[in-house]
Amino acid sequence: MFTADALLKAMSQAVLATDGGGIIVFANPAAETLYAGDSSTIAGRTLAEVMPDHDVREMFAAVRKEGTWSGGQRSRDNDSLSFVTACALRDATGAIEGFVIVSTPLDSLDLPRVVDESERLRLENRLLQAERISSLGRLAASVAHEFNNVLMGIQPFIDLLTRRAGADPAVKLAAPRIADAVARGKRITQEILRFTRIGEPARAPVNVAEWLQAFEPELVQLAGPLVTVTTDAEPSLVMLADAHQLRQVFANLVVNAHHAMPNGGRLEVRAIADAMSDGNPEPIPAVHFSIRDTGVGIPQDTLLYIFEPLFTTKKLGGTGLGLAVASQVVQQHQGHIYAESALGEGTTFHILIPAAPAAESVAKPRQQITSHRVRPPMRVTMIEDDESVGAGLVAILDFEGITTDWVRLGTEAVARIAARFPDAVILDLGLPDLDGMKVYEQIAARWPDLPVLFSTGHGDQNLLTKTPNGKKVGYLQKPYESDTLLAALDELLG
Repeated sequence: MFTADALLKAMSQAVLATDGGGIIVFANPAAETLYAGDSSTIAGRTLAEVMPDHDVREMFAAVRKEGTWSGGQRSRDNDSLSFVTACALRDATGAIEGFVIVSTPLDSLDLPRVVDESERLRLENRLLQAERISSLGRLAASVAHEFNNVLMGIQPFIDLLTRRAGADPAVKLAAPRIADAVARGKRITQEILRFTRIGEPARAPVNVAEWLQAFEPELVQLAGPLVTVTTDAEPSLVMLADAHQLRQVFANLVVNAHHAMPNGGRLEVRAIADAMSDGNPEPIPAVHFSIRDTGVGIPQDTLLYIFEPLFTTKKLGGTGLGLAVASQVVQQHQGHIYAESALGEGTTFHILIPAAPAAESVAKPRQQITSHRVRPPMRVTMIEDDESVGAGLVAILDFEGITTDWVRLGTEAVARIAARFPDAVILDLGLPDLDGMKVYEQIAARWPDLPVLFSTGHGDQNLLTKTPNGKKVGYLQKPYESDTLLAALDELLG
């Protein structure tokens, strides 16, 4: 076997060892060649003598504090560059009794090869990350479907309670709370799905002040009882945005702010008129949001990576998706997002969203239907395998005077439709026995004009591009409110 002495002599790196006072007690041949100069040996000399280009006192202080030190060194008499590392030699009790210094002359390295190897490793890491994201996407679709079905099994009964609440104060208190919990669950699944398959935003003019006012109660709840939330927006501001997608972005930022202020603090959400250049000759009018917290702040070296997928500073519970999703959503809006932070002072996220053209009218939020509504007689065939979802939808449709035939299996759908011939079909895409799109193809082949409303916990809306031209179809992403379902049916049959 090789001895330690033989290995040290064979090394091309210069290796030195000193005692606790910095006197050199060992030098391998490479160190003698590099540092001896006119002397035959450097043993017995101080490290400061043989390494005059370094502050040896500072080096030793760093090693005593951190355990190691590293840095570059360029010689005074030529342009050679070395990379130097130092570490402590400790006795049996752990006390420092000396130091080891290793110097690697960079001139002797094959730098192109090193760069190529570094690039290869970087690409391998990116490939691994891509594989993780791809796996996450496949898992997300399955988990989201199941979780959204759970939420969908609750939503119709919340709506039914709201319609039948009357003057009961307990029901009036409970129903909105349960609805908020369902909405938060929906937001979580949509965040994951949006990261793996970002959809184009359905942008429309949105009055910013009204949007923030309606959103404020949820922001207060997300921020927690120890955080004071204030919102402020110029009344005339109108943005061109998908209001629902932006709610997801703001909710994520508020949750992060809550975590950054464990002992409480202030959260300010402001919106002002601004402009974006984006390399255009004329600036683009924009709405400039600032979301400022008084939390612990983000280190500058971390701030560079916060929008990268799977990057998280949370030791427990962090997915590393929230800010990546936020960035993707803002980019899909042709906007910008960035952050400023100072440790101990807090963090401010800035979001710029294009303003709506002056001629565009603001879409008014749809009013909730809270009582029985008179509509023409309607018969619906609902193909849904989940018992809780089906029972809830049958109850709400029955309350609205809609006769519903509930079919649990895709293979039974065509026969049941032929026997009862409904006005419309509600079709779940995630059936256990037959793919929902296969069921749809059978329906479309026999009854091309029969309206079909897709109901799914997946993000499958892109499948609708395969529907025949002129076919009346709609799409609902679970969980959805009963009013949304009724409005979609009315639109299909209108």
